[in-house]
Amino acid sequence: GGDRYAIGGGVVRLYDSSVIEDGAMLSQWWLQLQMSGDIQKMFPKRAQTLPQLFKMMDAPTQLIYEVNEQGVWFAAWLSPSLDAAFYGIWIAKRMRNTRDCVAATAQSYELAFARFPFIMSVTMQAPLLKQQQALGYTVLAELPESFDGQSAWLTMLKRDDFQRIGMPYIMDRMKKARVA
Repeated sequence: GGDRYAIGGGVVRLYDSSVIEDGAMLSQWWLQLQMSGDIQKMFPKRAQTLPQLFKMMDAPTQLIYEVNEQGVWFAAWLSPSLDAAFYGIWIAKRMRNTRDCVAATAQSYELAFARFPFIMSVTMQAPLLKQQQALGYTVLAELPESFDGQSAWLTMLKRDDFQRIGMPYIMDRMKKARVA
């Protein structure tokens, strides 16, 4: 699959749309998202088809991912906008709250902040706002009826806030995380 990409203390894979194995990985990930129901929480209906996922993850978006014997378990993407980027992340339920998950999440933020002074995120999952705030995000606005008729929230994380608030939070999570 994708080229291995070292950031921080670990290695993730970088999606390349010209690599056949990466196309297969993206198709498998889409199937996992469909079967788990996670796709409805992540993308509006018009963006839930396989062709739309390929389109969303193509350049200039940068997608990093990790796989194990059960398939894709981690994906994070950056979609540049102005001098920043929109950031998205997905972790397979089976890998949430594991050390590998915490490490991959930290690596994805390192990648983001190596390129951008701040990132933005949009979520329709209100319970995620508390977790984002623990990482140093600021909730900028509620966006009424913006996600298939439901509210969504626009959040922002500055590089300095991540270093000051997010990294200590991640280090604490690493101590408490289970081994996969």
